[in-house]
Amino acid sequence: MKEILELSREIQNEIFEYDIKNAFENINSLINSLSNALTSIPQEYAVNMNEIFNYMNISLENKDYLIYSDILKYELEPLIHKIEVCK
Repeated sequence: MKEILELSREIQNEIFEYDIKNAFENINSLINSLSNALTSIPQEYAVNMNEIFNYMNISLENKDYLIYSDILKYELEPLIHKIEVCK
């Protein structure tokens, strides 16, 4: 989960620096890490994570990178912290 948080913060920084190329590389890594994590988290959190995935996809489809960054910071990161507390 630590890797997910680090990737999230790195992506946010890259978005604010408008380094979209590197942000997309890290987004791919983040999605892979999140997909792997889905198999080992409680069902209630998996449902929440899937909703967050949906919001992330919508923001990318709309090329709204600031919203994507906000989703990472205000939706994904708090969920990851909750999951860590439960372990």
